[in-house]
Amino acid sequence: EAIRVAVAELTNRGINENIELILKEKAGEENKIVDTSKRADVIYKFIVLCIIFCIGKYFSVHVLVPFLGIFLAWLIADKTFKLSLKPMVPAFAVQAGYAFWLILGCLFLGRLDPFIDIMVLLGGLVWLILRPGLGPVIFLTIYHIIAFIVKVPFFVSSVVGSSLYKIMLVHMLLRASAVVLMFTGLRNMQNREK
Repeated sequence: EAIRVAVAELTNRGINENIELILKEKAGEENKIVDTSKRADVIYKFIVLCIIFCIGKYFSVHVLVPFLGIFLAWLIADKTFKLSLKPMVPAFAVQAGYAFWLILGCLFLGRLDPFIDIMVLLGGLVWLILRPGLGPVIFLTIYHIIAFIVKVPFFVSSVVGSSLYKIMLVHMLLRASAVVLMFTGLRNMQNREK
């Protein structure tokens, strides 16, 4: 009887030690995943900063205002958006930064012609925040495509490397990136829901 109790106790200890060892290994794997995720995040941010630096070198002051707007919108959205809306933060930030640029252009240049452009963009962004989904993404995509097409003649008729050329290129790149980021964000939102 005493031998059976001793064997059972040793067996239980062995099982408990194995369970503890397995749990420690699992915790180590989770830490590795977190560490890998943090490393990937740092690498991603470094690549983005390098791209921004290269863009800034070419476009100089023409990207300063929209990038400042994007940066501020990203900070605000990242802190205030609920978790389910986080995949849309980049798309929102690019478009809010672009709207910021348009609004400042209206104020400082005294022109009201982009007013409808601004209202449509802001309305689409509000819709995107309040009811994220395919509807606002398609609406904003159609808006950006139409606006992109309107800018093409100005872009084509400008001298390569001139201020007008750079400004039109920034307009077109921001619109194109907004569309790509919206569909990427929408796909990521749908993947999170699964």
